[in-house]
Amino acid sequence: MVNKVCAGESLERKLILGSTKSIAHAFNAWIPLMTYNTTYAPRFLVGNSVTVGLIVCAACTLSLALYLQRRDAAGRKTFIV
Repeated sequence: MVNKVCAGESLERKLILGSTKSIAHAFNAWIPLMTYNTTYAPRFLVGNSVTVGLIVCAACTLSLALYLQRRDAAGRKTFIV
């Protein structure tokens, strides 16, 4: 989605992709170690709850990004005459 939305802006695309990948890798490095600890086996209630929470946050963030992208696209169409 970022590549498509930021197709005309190389620097913006690099910044957004780099920051989102860095944040994702930083969280993926330690969250599974804490939430899927073997002491919680076999149900992993904490890990599953955290995963569901992160999925909901990701869905909300994606919805917000889509809304803002569509709003910007509509704003550009009205100013181009």
